[in-house]
Amino acid sequence: MYFQGGNLFASASTLDRIEPQEPLPGFGLDLVEYDTAIYNGEAPQSRVAKLLSSGVSRYVDHSTGQYYASGATRVVESTTGKDLYHKTTVTLEKRGWLFTTTYVRESEWGTGEVWATTGTTPTAGTPHVYWAVK
Repeated sequence: MYFQGGNLFASASTLDRIEPQEPLPGFGLDLVEYDTAIYNGEAPQSRVAKLLSSGVSRYVDHSTGQYYASGATRVVESTTGKDLYHKTTVTLEKRGWLFTTTYVRESEWGTGEVWATTGTTPTAGTPHVYWAVK
């Protein structure tokens, strides 16, 4: 699910939906995607870990032509629902047939909603959010 447009925030909300953060000064919300996170761990995805929700947004400063992305994931233990320690990685990238070009990337570890925000780039790229557990 995604939203694209001006400075509007998605209005539909569920209990587990991760909503976009307020943009940095001078930036406006450009694109929002919900529940599109991709598992990116070194080992196969654990049956214990379950992605509860995710969201990633791209922001633009029209006066400078700079972009950045911010996103979060929430991962829980599949039987108890307890938040798990995990990593969120956010990128702005271009995917081709054979190669992916990553313009900016940032990762953070934590429990609950784990947020990561990239640096800025003059290339829009498509925002992606990845998650992993140890």
